[in-house]
Amino acid sequence: TLYHRLDRETSGLVIFGKDSRIDAAMTRIFEQKQIRKSYLAVVQGRWLPQWNRVENFLRKESDRWSNQSAPPGQEALTTFRLLAAADEKSWIEAIPKTGRTHQIRLHCLAKGRPILGDQLYNPQGKTDDEAHLQKVFPQALHAYRLDFKHPKTGSILRVIDPPPNYWTSNFLNGAGDPATIKLVWKKLFPEA
Repeated sequence: TLYHRLDRETSGLVIFGKDSRIDAAMTRIFEQKQIRKSYLAVVQGRWLPQWNRVENFLRKESDRWSNQSAPPGQEALTTFRLLAAADEKSWIEAIPKTGRTHQIRLHCLAKGRPILGDQLYNPQGKTDDEAHLQKVFPQALHAYRLDFKHPKTGSILRVIDPPPNYWTSNFLNGAGDPATIKLVWKKLFPEA
């Protein structure tokens, strides 16, 4: 059983269940938001440290979603943490508090900092380097960490998956001071 999904161009962790006896418990964990999903993203431009929370409404408009400052729409909240930044691009952590379609992508767009390689919400205005990355790699959004209670044992599980290798030489290249990027990577992924 697949308990949740990622956007087609998003890499990272998803949870599958092999035991049908825990399906209801896992479904309840997701419905009651008893799971913490953490993502890494690289966005165009400098992300400001004070942008640690984006809250608005998301509304479906034909083939895409849009940011709204008031209803109608679904309430959406994401918290952010700046990991490294330069003028051209920034590396951030995003933790969605609600589970809306394209939520992180739209909240980055709301700050004028679209995710690199996002073909739906950032199709134009790319540099030659970004256009090349978009042709070769999916967007720079990666579900890297899941924290939840095991439905049978009750023990806390933390599952971590570093982004694909091409992140360091492509997306993170120029996203801040190389020493800072290396240090943050080591803190997030000490085993890698």
